[in-house]
Amino acid sequence: MKQNFFLEGITLNYENPNRAATFIQIFFHCGYYLFLFPFRFKKRYLNNTSVLTIHTNVYQQVFCGIAHVLLLLEYFAESRQVPLTRIWHGISTNPTLYFQLIAEVIKHVYKIGTILSLWFAKKRYLKIVQFLEEHQYYTCLLQKSRITSKFSAVTICLIILINALVDIIFCINVIDVKMINQNISLDFILRRYIYSGRYVYLLKSEWNMSVTPSWEETNTGDYILGCMCFFGVCFRQFFAFFNDALMLVLTIVMWSATKGFKNLVRQDIEAWREMVSEQNDRLKFIWYQNKLKTEELKIPLTKERCILKNYDVLKGLSYFINSAISFSVLSWMAEAIFYYSIGLHVLVYSESIFSQIRTWVFMSNMGIVFILCGDICKTVEDSLVEWLDFKAGSTPEKSDTLTPNRFQALLHQAKSHGVGISGHIFMMDYTAVLSVSDDYE
Repeated sequence: MKQNFFLEGITLNYENPNRAATFIQIFFHCGYYLFLFPFRFKKRYLNNTSVLTIHTNVYQQVFCGIAHVLLLLEYFAESRQVPLTRIWHGISTNPTLYFQLIAEVIKHVYKIGTILSLWFAKKRYLKIVQFLEEHQYYTCLLQKSRITSKFSAVTICLIILINALVDIIFCINVIDVKMINQNISLDFILRRYIYSGRYVYLLKSEWNMSVTPSWEETNTGDYILGCMCFFGVCFRQFFAFFNDALMLVLTIVMWSATKGFKNLVRQDIEAWREMVSEQNDRLKFIWYQNKLKTEELKIPLTKERCILKNYDVLKGLSYFINSAISFSVLSWMAEAIFYYSIGLHVLVYSESIFSQIRTWVFMSNMGIVFILCGDICKTVEDSLVEWLDFKAGSTPEKSDTLTPNRFQALLHQAKSHGVGISGHIFMMDYTAVLSVSDDYE
């Protein structure tokens, strides 16, 4: 039996709950089984009520800790390949080298910051999915969107896995990109990992992309270092894509909720106008309630309550997402400004097609996040301002819910972007996005 009813000004629909929490869970499950995330989310039943909790165990934490150490050592080894002395002496004649130097520092801040948040701020991620589960029947979260479906989550994970596996198979960052198109034997690849292992774990002070030791020069310790290097490269490639995709997934969830709020506002305005055109009779009032998918009126309803309650849900969701990723967004934006400002040429020219594809994937991810973040702020601002303008001109009677002070507060929040993705010290609206785009020119 269909069960839709109205409670506290909220449209509830128990047949079509929002599955944004499941969308996030699938992503975390994938990262969990790749030993990139030390936890995942799991439903537990307490007193016949399902509750999302953090699931982890000692083995997962040990393997994940090892994976994080290995991948960070790979990043540090890559930074050692940067000719710091040449850059430092060349800054006076080539100021763009500042960008390369700062980008290296910020890259490590970004990766380490995300890893620390996964270990020590896991409850912040839990609060996001718990909030979505608790408020899954609110109208703004009932937006039917394929972008937050299980299929979409699986697709994102598959794209990450395919790109990471391609980089691993073709030994990106281990073999010189100029040699990838040549006939490279498995023997050469194994000896390259041994050489890389020596360099990563500080047994070699110089890096050469084409040098390999002979088997006579190797020993058991080299084999262990080579294996550690191989797993470090694997974890690094997977984490690089998952790190950026984490912000994409949470941004998609926020964007989908704002679209639901926009539809609710338009639905309210259109339904009220149609009701007024029929002289506000009782039958039309009942139709107006059905227009909001409400079949049983539980309490006396003021029209404002539904919109305001859903807006509060948007603010809550925005708060929990920002508490989890705002610092990562800040460092990610900084890396984008300094790194991509001097690396955009790789999009059209690169010695390796695989490096070019890799850059395209990262840039596409960044572009999608930028567009969605800007659209989140603009959608909420336009919808809320449109609704407040409509209420100011169409409701002459005094409202107990939308008082003058509340009206002004909502208008201020709309203009100052009270809902959106935050970069810790700024809001990711179109102004911030276009500012970053200008830095590329």
